[in-house]
Amino acid sequence: MTERMLHLFAYHQWGNLELVHHIGNLPQDVYQANIQSVFPSIKDTFSHMVAVDRLWFERIKGNREAVQEEKPMNTAEAIGDEMKKLYQEMRTYLQTIDHNYVVSYSNSRKEMFQNNVMDLIHHLVNHGTYHRGNITAMLHQQGYRSVSTDYIYYLRR
Repeated sequence: MTERMLHLFAYHQWGNLELVHHIGNLPQDVYQANIQSVFPSIKDTFSHMVAVDRLWFERIKGNREAVQEEKPMNTAEAIGDEMKKLYQEMRTYLQTIDHNYVVSYSNSRKEMFQNNVMDLIHHLVNHGTYHRGNITAMLHQQGYRSVSTDYIYYLRR
């Protein structure tokens, strides 16, 4: 099952980086444009995604008091570089632990929870998929096409 966890994480990484790469090939203002959506821009959406990924990684590593810290990156290239760095750290760490490992952490209201790492990776993947959909809608609002990051396309690559 640890293989499955790593496979799902690899899909998450691939989907996010595919979309970042695509947006990096569009005009710079697409990334920073103010849009009426879940987040005010693609930049803010990606910043949220990386912050949440980092938060869950800290929790998985045992930092029960980890908090979400967003640091917006002004270009798709910069957010892509940040993702690559974070995902390499995460993959290296995830390879050393069992998917059944139970993580104890507190949420933003200081309530304590426990979940195994596999469930947290499932959450991470689902969260990323949701926000990639948001970004796809934001691209369409600006008159641009997105790229498909559906799981089946990852399997077919």
